[in-house]
Amino acid sequence: MQPTGDSKELRRLLPVILLLAAVTIPCTLFYLSVSPGTTFKSLAGLFPTTTQTTWKEELRRVMSAAAMGDKKKTVIITMVNSAWVSPGSVMDLFMESLKIGNGTRGFLDHLVVVAMDEKGYVRCMEMHDHCFALTTEGVDFSEQKNYMTADYLKLTWRRIEFLGTVLELGFSYILTYDIVN
Repeated sequence: MQPTGDSKELRRLLPVILLLAAVTIPCTLFYLSVSPGTTFKSLAGLFPTTTQTTWKEELRRVMSAAAMGDKKKTVIITMVNSAWVSPGSVMDLFMESLKIGNGTRGFLDHLVVVAMDEKGYVRCMEMHDHCFALTTEGVDFSEQKNYMTADYLKLTWRRIEFLGTVLELGFSYILTYDIVN
C-alpha cells in the first residue's frame, strides 16, 4: 500500500513541528523564569486548582460584600501589614478619620483592607468587616521593604497582580495611598 500525498506531507512537516515545539517550550519557560513578577505559578492559571479557586472565591466574596451599589461594583482598597495595623498605628488613625469625618462614615462600608501578612489580617479582622489576606509564598511582607530591593519589587509585582485579579473579577476600585512599602 502506497502512502497517500497527505501522509507524505504530514511526514515532512512532523520534524518541523517537533523542532518548533522543542525550541518554543524551553524559551517560554526561560522567559517566565526571568520576567519580574512572573513565576511558574502563573502557569497555574491554565490549570485551576482547588486552592486557587478558593482564593479567588474568597476575594470575590469580600469584594462583593464591600462593593458600592453602582454597576461597576466599586470598592475602596487599602493595603497594610502588621507594622501599620498595631494598636495606635496609622491604620487606627485612618479608620477613625473615616468614622468622624464629614460625610465619610459610609466609605467604611466599601473599604476592603488587604493584609499582606498574618498579623495584619488578624488585627484587621478585629477592627473591620471587609478584610482579605493576600499571601505570597516564601516572602515576608510584615516589615518595610527598601525601595528597589528584590523584596520591594516582589511586593510591587504582587500588588499589581492582585489589583489585576480584582479587575478580572469585574470590580472597579479606588486605591488609597499605599502605606505598605
